[in-house]
Amino acid sequence: MSGAVRIRGGVVAVPIAALTPDQIREDAARLSVANPARVQADRRADPRAFAIPARVSSLVVEDDHVLYPIGAPGVCRPRCMGLRVVDDRPTFAAKPLPYRGELLTFQRKALDALLSNTTGVLVAPCGSGKGEKIVAAIGELGLPTLVLCMQMDQAVELRSRVTSRLGVPCGLIGGGERQVERITVALVQALDDKAIAEIAPLFEVVIVDEAHHAAAESYRRLLSRLGARRFYGFTATIDRVDGLTAFVHHHLGPVRYAVTRAQLVEAGRSVTPRYVQVETAFAFEYADRRDWAPLLDALAEDVARDEQIVELVLEHGAGELSAVLLGRVEHAERLADRLRGRGLRAVALTGQKKKAERAQILTDAREGRLDVIVGTQLLDEGIDVARLSRVVLAWPSKAEGRLIQRIGRALRMHETKAAPLVLDLVDVNVGPLKWQARARRAAFERNFAAISEAA
Repeated sequence: MSGAVRIRGGVVAVPIAALTPDQIREDAARLSVANPARVQADRRADPRAFAIPARVSSLVVEDDHVLYPIGAPGVCRPRCMGLRVVDDRPTFAAKPLPYRGELLTFQRKALDALLSNTTGVLVAPCGSGKGEKIVAAIGELGLPTLVLCMQMDQAVELRSRVTSRLGVPCGLIGGGERQVERITVALVQALDDKAIAEIAPLFEVVIVDEAHHAAAESYRRLLSRLGARRFYGFTATIDRVDGLTAFVHHHLGPVRYAVTRAQLVEAGRSVTPRYVQVETAFAFEYADRRDWAPLLDALAEDVARDEQIVELVLEHGAGELSAVLLGRVEHAERLADRLRGRGLRAVALTGQKKKAERAQILTDAREGRLDVIVGTQLLDEGIDVARLSRVVLAWPSKAEGRLIQRIGRALRMHETKAAPLVLDLVDVNVGPLKWQARARRAAFERNFAAISEAA
């Protein structure tokens, strides 16, 4: 039995004795990408960059086996030819659950394409009903399912949706709770080695919400140890800024279906936003990459720029819920204070807020008790506030996936709001920030089939 290939769920373990060193090196290279840490060190002109490996691989070499991620069968399968294969994954009797909802045509097509495979990713923009599709998939499969989330707010919302739509209890691991059910939602950061060992054989299906996170080492380690037979990912955008997108596919499989913006508009689930770039007077003497951190410090401390943001919200946000997106917690808190000083019901939503406080902020926003949410990366994903109709992009970024996520916050339909508006601050006096703004404008026009406007 020791010489057999073993399918362990998230990985296929091939005996190291069955492979030559050249084959291992070749497969490691095929499953490798540029190391983000090395890329960043090179950009900083760090003299120690040479000590950081140039590439990282999703292939894991143990003493006795080489572990191939389950989503890369094209690399693994040739190495298994002629070898005995033992499937260590548990099986369970399917018990489909009736879904107490109604899927739209594009949602049905997306699920059919995904569930006809045992691995894969469904790309669904904001407003496409990602949570509903996850719950419908769980009900149709009728198998013990573990859903992995990054944020507690997402986990709690999804747990509630499972209970209401499928009529069964839903377990939760995270936030001080540890309730394991046939359907369980878990925070990745709550699964230590002991917890992973306990739950690994309990589920036949693993679903990763916000699947682009699956490239992170914590996710990959977890996925490699789970004993499931099906691995699925759901995300609004598959692309990662750090270049590790391939790792998502290695562990979850290829994109099986991508919902388009046109499908959402046709189904009445989304509208095309206006996008206006607004120039600022912010200035900074930027010479090279070493100036990037001081540049961001200066940006966060610039009082005149903050006042311009306040004026934009006052001018364009009357009667609407606005979100201002920044990059630092302290900056978000200061700007929220400034907005409150101008008579607006404003609050900062950051990762430093306690779980109950974050939940209350989102409830207040949904029920019309807030005018402005000032957020950091917590607003990039997983936040569903349909009333949101104004987004102010006030922090440097050129990542297309992040832009799509942020704009998508405002595209959900709601009977109380007007056409959504995106206000993008352009710091024209600083070369890198001006170039990033050009990239954001091009990405908007490419993804939302619309022409941006100038202020």
